[in-house]
Amino acid sequence: MGPEVDDAIADAGPLLHLYEIDRLSFLHLFSVLHVPDAVWDETVGRDRIPAESMEQLDNLRRHPDDAAQVRAFIAREDLGHLQYGEQACLWLLARQQAALVLTDDLAVREAVKQQGGTPVGSLGIIIRASRTGRIDTEEAERLLRRLHENSSLFVTDAIVDIAIEQLKRRS
Repeated sequence: MGPEVDDAIADAGPLLHLYEIDRLSFLHLFSVLHVPDAVWDETVGRDRIPAESMEQLDNLRRHPDDAAQVRAFIAREDLGHLQYGEQACLWLLARQQAALVLTDDLAVREAVKQQGGTPVGSLGIIIRASRTGRIDTEEAERLLRRLHENSSLFVTDAIVDIAIEQLKRRS
């Protein structure tokens, strides 16, 4: 297993998609996983991920979100088109040292970049697991295809193929 590399803020998408392929453990790649309560509510609160599964992540830190502060931040940054969990992630990005935001949503990825952060999606987490030695390239390729075929993540064959090319290029 490779070293924990960074703190990260998690949006609901990667949590759900990794859970769907039984790889929530990949979230241990991050030294601290910051989860806004709004994201917890979208995942655990709606019974999409069992609380016990999330609580096994000993690096997880839940963060209460102050709705008034989030709304003020979102209005100031013109991010009202995003869902509340996504907004809470961006608000937390503005308040935390963590520069990585785990998200699969394209609009959120753009907003993260505009806020000076780095977006990492579910595919990227699997690639990171391979690059840090947690899994080999063959297993990573299998999981990338499984993510595409067996999870609720909407991603095209072409995107998966590009991710596999990246994976192989850097192995």
